[in-house]
Amino acid sequence: MNAHQNILALFVVCSVVLIVHTLSKWRQKLSFGGLIVYTLFVLYKTVFSRKRGFYSVNLDLGWSYKAMLNGVPGMFSQIYLNIMFFIPVGIFIEGFLLKKYKGRYILSIVYGVMLTVIVECLQLLFHRGTFELDDILNNTIGTIIGILITLKINMCRGKNNGRS
Repeated sequence: MNAHQNILALFVVCSVVLIVHTLSKWRQKLSFGGLIVYTLFVLYKTVFSRKRGFYSVNLDLGWSYKAMLNGVPGMFSQIYLNIMFFIPVGIFIEGFLLKKYKGRYILSIVYGVMLTVIVECLQLLFHRGTFELDDILNNTIGTIIGILITLKINMCRGKNNGRS
C-alpha cells in the first residue's frame, strides 16, 4: 500500500468513525466495536503485515522533526501519517467512554499511549520495525486530536440539542 492509499483508507476510516459518532443511540456500542476492530487493524498494519528481519531502537526524541526541518525527504509524510493513524483511536475511545468516567480524557490518552507502546515493543520483539520515541509521541498527538474532535462534536451537538 502506498502513501496515497494509506491516506485514502484513513479518510474512509475517519469518515466512518465520525458517522458512527453522530448516531447517539448506538454510539457507545459501535465505538467499542470500532475500537476493537481498529486496534486489531493497527496491530496488523504496523506489526504483522511487515516482513521479519528489520529492527532497531531509536530513543532520540524529536529526531524526525529535526530531519524534516533539515529537508530530509519523506519526513513530513512519516510524521503526518503517524499522527493521522491514531486519530480514530481518540475518537473511538471517547465515543465508548462518553461521560462515564471522571478521568476519561486521561484514560483515553493512556489507551492511545499504551497501544502505541505495545506496537513499538512488538515491532522490536518480532523484528518487524523500529522502536521509536517519535512514533509514540506522534501517535499520542493523533489520539489527542481524535479526543478534541470528539469534544467539538459533542459541544456542537449539545448546542444544537439546546435549540430544539
